Amino acid sequence: MRASMRPSLILVLSIGFLGFYGVLFAMTVDAAAEESASPQPIVTPLPTISPPEAPNHHLWSKHWATRAAKNRRALRSLSLSLGRPLPRLCARPGAFASDEVWARYGRRCKAKAYRFVELHKKWAKDWRKMQSDPVALGKMLAKKLYGWTGEQWTALYILWNRESGWSIHKDQSVNGPYGIPQANPGTKMWTAGPDWRTSFKTQIIWGLRYVKGQYVCPVNALAHSYACNWY
Repeated sequence: MRASMRPSLILVLSIGFLGFYGVLFAMTVDAAAEESASPQPIVTPLPTISPPEAPNHHLWSKHWATRAAKNRRALRSLSLSLGRPLPRLCARPGAFASDEVWARYGRRCKAKAYRFVELHKKWAKDWRKMQSDPVALGKMLAKKLYGWTGEQWTALYILWNRESGWSIHKDQSVNGPYGIPQANPGTKMWTAGPDWRTSFKTQIIWGLRYVKGQYVCPVNALAHSYACNWY
């Protein structure tokens, strides 16, 4: 090959290579453009759902058992004052009881805790009523102190209704019978409390002691009242 032809050959080959790479680059650009133009599927990660924590039935149940016991203690004084039995707590499961057993125990304790609150409201209302109603208080004290219910309570109610109409200020004479049980003289009731003139509770307590000591029971006292017009 002549030396004069070499530059021309090199130029032709260079142009050829440039043209080939130019066509290849254009095809790559077109493919990328088509790929970007087509809609791509949106891949979202699956939500990681962790299993819920199992409730600790043991601690939850002990919490409600404590609440129930606390509410029951608040009922104790009213139970004694009204002469009513104190409700029981739920029997506690054994140390190796299953979660299901503890869960049932907790639900029962929770129900008891709320029931004790409602019972406290009811008993407190009954107690307030008794503080203003001598008949209701007399019925409660007769049952609480001597177990007089049913026929005995009916006889006591009739007896004092005949004597005073359950009036704490019933006074037949200056130094004579006084109050609900018609103590004669009224100063006898001082042994039950210094407020015997104004407190029907003091009068009722004295009257119950009197009936128990003199007649054993209200039925006998009423029979004597019918026969002698006094007791």
